[in-house]
Amino acid sequence: MATLFKRGKKWYISYYLYGKQIKRAISTDRRIAERVLAETIKKLDLQKFRIENPNISWEEFVEKYLSYSKTNKRPKSVQRDIATIKIFTELMKPVKVASLTPQIFEEYKAKRIESGVKPSSVNRELNTLKNMVRKAYEWGYLPENFSSQIKKLKDSTQAKKVRFFSKQEIEKLLKVASETVKKIILIGINTGFRAGEIANLTWADIDFSRKVAIIQAKQDWQPKDNDLREVPLKNKFVKLLKKWKQNSNSEYVLGKKFTTEQLSSLFRKYARLAGIKDASIHTLRHTYASHLAMAGVDLYTIAKLLGHSDVSTTQIYAHLLPDILRNAVNKLPF
Repeated sequence: MATLFKRGKKWYISYYLYGKQIKRAISTDRRIAERVLAETIKKLDLQKFRIENPNISWEEFVEKYLSYSKTNKRPKSVQRDIATIKIFTELMKPVKVASLTPQIFEEYKAKRIESGVKPSSVNRELNTLKNMVRKAYEWGYLPENFSSQIKKLKDSTQAKKVRFFSKQEIEKLLKVASETVKKIILIGINTGFRAGEIANLTWADIDFSRKVAIIQAKQDWQPKDNDLREVPLKNKFVKLLKKWKQNSNSEYVLGKKFTTEQLSSLFRKYARLAGIKDASIHTLRHTYASHLAMAGVDLYTIAKLLGHSDVSTTQIYAHLLPDILRNAVNKLPF
């Protein structure tokens, strides 16, 4: 059972998940903390009955996953999924989905590297496998979404480039976008939310008095890593949200319930119309973080805003901070 307690000025919730105690700082506002507590209790109750089919075989799951892949992905991505699943099946010989653990994927990485496969290639395979774990959890075949525990390999031969939008590109996108896609863009660049977080954002998640958006679990959706976090909102964006709400008859900020795949497809469509290449809905998240970095915000703060559990994930924006690093060195007393 989840409980609420206060330490200093902040309210916290405490609960157990898979035998591990988790404590989360929620808010200085007890009402917000109580709302998050209620949502957490609902989530934990759902968790008890999470596995709908613990006996589904690996073959059955693969068939269902590939059907999903062919419906929602481009042909090239489907072929990559098929190739990865074939390799994983031959190497690891999984029998039941419920028997999958993070350790199995660690063994898979080791075997692939030992056979001479490049880290970049293994990482592409891990993208498919991590998504399969997420879907297995979403469809009720796994009790836990442990995809975040499947870590990619470090590839020192490639410098990771982060694609983000310039102000001019944002203007081009907004010029051609539909009203829904305009909302997607403006939410993305003002909050850094993931596609799933945008799709599941409701008016109940917006605290207008405190000017924050709250990412929290819903009955039919859970944020990545079971993340509960608050993101401050700019005054200008709060005013825009109020205007949207006045004209809304839906509980969802976008006007209705969308899937992540639907949002991604919509965004790609209008990016093509705007003539912008190499763009995905996730580029909005990179845009938020990159412009914060260029404005002088430190990586730790950016990591907290993005909901990164490990600040090393945020290191991809470090190259945008040359002045911050230089100023830090100049503070040395000798």
